[in-house]
Amino acid sequence: MRTGAARHLLPAALPFVLALILLAPATLGGKVLSASDIPLFSAPFPPPPAGARPENPLQFDSAYVFEPDGLKVREALRDGRLPVWAPELGAGMPLLAAQQSAPLFPLTWLGVIFPYWQAQAWIAVLKLALAALGTYLFATALGLRRGPALLGGITFGLGMYLVVWLMHPHVNAYVVLPWILLLAERLCRSGKIPDSAALAAALGVAYLGGQPESSLFVSLAAAGWFVYRLAAMRPARREVLRRGALALGAALLGGAVAAVMLVPFAEALGESTNVSRSQPALPLKTVLGLVFPEYWGRPDRTDIGITGVSNFTERTGYVGALPLILGAAGLVARRPSGPQLFFAGMVAISLVVAFDTGPAASAARDLPVLDLIQLNRIFVLAAFGLAMLAAFGLERLLDGAPAERRRMLLAAAAIAFAPALLVLAAHASALGELPDALKRVLGRDTVATANAVLLQSTLRWLLPAAAAVGLVALAARGRVAGRGLAAACLAVAAVDLLAMGWGYNPAIPLEQADPPAPAPVDVMRRVTEGGGRVVGVNGLLPNTASRWDLRDARGHEQPVVERTVSLWLTLGGISGDGSVAVDPSNTRTDELLDVFGVSGVLLPAGGGPPKSLHFGTAGVAYQGAGGIVLERTSPLPAAFVAYGWRQSGGLQESLARMAGGTVAQARDAPVIEGAGPPPAAEAPRATPAAVTSRSDTEVVVDVRARRAGQLVLLDTFYPGWHAEVDGRGRPIRAADAAFRAVEVGPGRHEVRFRYRPASVIAGGAVSLAASAVLLCGLLIPRFRRAAPPPAPSGRPRTTGPSPGSS
Repeated sequence: MRTGAARHLLPAALPFVLALILLAPATLGGKVLSASDIPLFSAPFPPPPAGARPENPLQFDSAYVFEPDGLKVREALRDGRLPVWAPELGAGMPLLAAQQSAPLFPLTWLGVIFPYWQAQAWIAVLKLALAALGTYLFATALGLRRGPALLGGITFGLGMYLVVWLMHPHVNAYVVLPWILLLAERLCRSGKIPDSAALAAALGVAYLGGQPESSLFVSLAAAGWFVYRLAAMRPARREVLRRGALALGAALLGGAVAAVMLVPFAEALGESTNVSRSQPALPLKTVLGLVFPEYWGRPDRTDIGITGVSNFTERTGYVGALPLILGAAGLVARRPSGPQLFFAGMVAISLVVAFDTGPAASAARDLPVLDLIQLNRIFVLAAFGLAMLAAFGLERLLDGAPAERRRMLLAAAAIAFAPALLVLAAHASALGELPDALKRVLGRDTVATANAVLLQSTLRWLLPAAAAVGLVALAARGRVAGRGLAAACLAVAAVDLLAMGWGYNPAIPLEQADPPAPAPVDVMRRVTEGGGRVVGVNGLLPNTASRWDLRDARGHEQPVVERTVSLWLTLGGISGDGSVAVDPSNTRTDELLDVFGVSGVLLPAGGGPPKSLHFGTAGVAYQGAGGIVLERTSPLPAAFVAYGWRQSGGLQESLARMAGGTVAQARDAPVIEGAGPPPAAEAPRATPAAVTSRSDTEVVVDVRARRAGQLVLLDTFYPGWHAEVDGRGRPIRAADAAFRAVEVGPGRHEVRFRYRPASVIAGGAVSLAASAVLLCGLLIPRFRRAAPPPAPSGRPRTTGPSPGSS
């Protein structure tokens, strides 16, 4: 007889192998999992060959944010430092608080320990495999057999919602979801402290995943499951209170474990101009993506612009034809069990909230906290609920009576064919492009018209759907059952999901992911040697400049810093998606770049800089295939001493003064918040100061002041930065709305800025204490069981017969 661990060996290995196959070009084919081919199509790189395109242009967040940040995280962690600050982004931004790089998520460390680019594919494989394994174990904990449980695991682990988000931090929390539900189930049953501690650990890992709103969805699902199961078990009132207290303690302890990231994140929210990520509900018609995921095309295979719907990731929740059919048919086979109804309710609620269902979706978006987050991503709970319904559906098919199997067959046929017939009837005119659609299904390139894409998606659904109906029909007639039926269902679902997910996450040659610095980068390094910053116009998007150790005046992190963004917009800059950008046609652009210390501007190649661009006194430092580098000669120095200043009572007053001022005033009479009155005598022109060293957490400035004044450093004014003048602490005040100022006396001084954020220190202390409590909760009961029983008091017990016995 096999042990409990051995019987789960195949279910654990199969998802890993399937994930390995799904990402085979990167895991086995010598390529790397990366979207960094996208920046290669714009400056500072030369134009690509005609007809070339990125592997998946929709993975731009990974190319522009997650991968550049990941390299900086790797650099810091390998040096034994927490990645708390990013000096290359904006005028400096908090990095740990942004969370997107998930530096403390356990799988992130594989990219720290091993070669970064090669590790990314294996991290992705482990994420999918762990999601599948957790779902499998959760299903077996609910009494399902291995075959159905494994179908649920494969459905969630390889389902498109995880696959399309695989290169984003959201999926970190999604991977932990089934494990959290499994541990919540164990806590419901046992009411033991170790199970509460294990649940806290899983929640803590989810909170460290780098996406707080996704962690919230996972927590809400766990809370709902715990309440449902506790109500279903009907323990004594005292036990209800005890187990409820243990669950609440697990939630609080899990949050405390992640306090080192959550506390800085809360601080960043307080420093942000806009903390809402709320988006309109998805159009109701996009629910078709559950059946026809390629109905509007997909970015890695066709130009999705031809169909008018662009965001493939937000609307794709395909779990496979067979799992969807079995999950729905299982609900009509017989009266659904309690867990089936729970997961059906999870699916229904998630879809009602995510899609534009009218008052229900609007009401959810008006609730406190939920009104601030991207609520459409609750779609992940629908994907998980469908996976669990698929597992229950296969269980019903395996052990159902003949009448139940016949009911499942009728339901399966309706679900498989009715949507396709309705779509074809509504687009009858598209049938003329059926040959092209068939070619596309077979993987052959054809002209991508909207009708061909629509028909391709419909045919793509019908193939595995027909196979699913065939299996249900064979089971209804008693032709296949038991392990053979389960194996056939697993095979159909696996092939369907592998075919759908194949190629979505780009695999590219290593030399494309990590190319040598192109010529314009070397020039920009030269023109910024004095501490200047760079910006790009139609190229060098944030945060890619950080890969070349260039300091970009823009930056793509969330939450954004209110001071720097507000000043940027006040001086004529424009906002983008999570970032800011330059408007070259705005007459204030020259002033904007001067105030932010921009000495290098990158433009696309072709024809020289247009005369309509307002970049001030700028010469062409480079012109070639990789673009045009303008060297600006008028920016403010990275640090300078001002001998006069304008007083301000707060940010809004500072912004108003900057809006009506000039670059000369920003330099010679900066706006200083909370400063005393300036000297009565006429102030001389500001003098530059030399930045002698700079790291992510420290800046040292050599100051030679003519008289008492204010040292201004063009770095972000943000909590946690401290200043010392010749070794003595001095307060930092906000200068020109966004930067830092420190009072200095006449003569020569060394001014040292250090980032020692109380939020990280306090959060770290809480995390360490919570981790110690968690470890005790896991281990102390084991030590108690292992300890020998105490010796009885009084006369020792003998092993032989007692006196007087016979």
